[in-house]
Amino acid sequence: MLKRVFGIVVFVGVSAAVGCSAAVVDGGASDAGADSAAPIGSGDASKPKTDTGAPVTSCYDDQGALDLSGSAPVVGSGKCSDAQISALEAACLGSGNGCDAYVDANKDCARCVFGALDATDPASTPVGTVLTISDELVIVNTVACAANVIGRADCALKLAVQETCVASACAICEDEASDGACRKEAAADICKDVMDAACTQAIEARSADWAAQCDGASFEEAYAKVTKYFCGGTPSDAGGGG
Repeated sequence: MLKRVFGIVVFVGVSAAVGCSAAVVDGGASDAGADSAAPIGSGDASKPKTDTGAPVTSCYDDQGALDLSGSAPVVGSGKCSDAQISALEAACLGSGNGCDAYVDANKDCARCVFGALDATDPASTPVGTVLTISDELVIVNTVACAANVIGRADCALKLAVQETCVASACAICEDEASDGACRKEAAADICKDVMDAACTQAIEARSADWAAQCDGASFEEAYAKVTKYFCGGTPSDAGGGG
């Protein structure tokens, strides 16, 4: 099951990534999303990042960096009803159980949330509303939501790929200061080829325009907003869907 530990969206400069540390996996997770983010190396478990006042420590792990594969997310795709969105959170992102069973019965909705599932081509599947960062960490795809809200849909996939790379390379960081330093290092090294300063700057400059739609005071709130934004509408798989 997945436990959610919400983290604040932070900007570390246009030369680095926009970060959103949102959820920690506790125990055995579903294979959902596993095909859309291919490991460059192998990441370790991550703990919630908080401002502890501790000295900055090196936590950069280029072997943990993930390369996200997928197409741009679609706004209002109609893949999930509100009930499905809540049920998926309870089964896969909360303290409940039954994630594999939920995914099997609601594949279209699960694919909208997690990205490519087994036997799905990752490259042609829209990236999910949550992004897999390591075996034990997922985050809400706030950056793609922000890009679409401000009319920069061209940045949505770029920022999701960028955020996945930077966040996964820093997945073992335990505090905000170390995480910020790590993100800058990752942006200049393993993730340099996927960094997009213009897109990062665009959403940084207009955070007031997208925060209400794409962010929240908790993981649950941010997940619900972003997932309804991309996956809501008239559900195409209201009883499941393969």
